[in-house]
Amino acid sequence: MHNKYATTFNLGEAYPQGVFIDQDWYNLSDKPQPLNQNFKIVDWRDFQKILK
Repeated sequence: MHNKYATTFNLGEAYPQGVFIDQDWYNLSDKPQPLNQNFKIVDWRDFQKILK
């Protein structure tokens, strides 16, 4: 399961046009215990370059 979120609001100097965030809820190892989650954060300006 993945969650994806995006905002185009100014989030300060690092992300003045917003961000896209993708989160996977869990990673599984070969043992029956979950590992750390992963978050990917992408500057929204990178998406704007692709969409133009």
